Amino acid sequence: MSGWFERAHKARGFRNEYAHGRWGVPGKHLHAESGRLCDATPLLVFVPLDWDMSPNREDKSIELTLDEFVAQVEEAEQLSVHFLNIVTKYGEHLYPGRRLSGV
Repeated sequence: MSGWFERAHKARGFRNEYAHGRWGVPGKHLHAESGRLCDATPLLVFVPLDWDMSPNREDKSIELTLDEFVAQVEEAEQLSVHFLNIVTKYGEHLYPGRRLSGV
């Protein structure tokens, strides 16, 4: 179960960053050996929220492929389903005397 909490903590971090940062559009490309744009892998570029507005600040943007982003989304969905299963199974113990249906 502790592994679930570690995974959830990591997913929550992604969610918080993505909700408060911004996406760089258009993104960059990971070029293939051919060097042709049509063979390149498109990259999503995410820029985390940062209040440092100095012109020489470090670039903290994150580049990821669509497959990497899909993997993060799928992980968050799996964690959500697992959490809902736990609530369904043990939720009645949260509030003794009350059922989840509110009755």
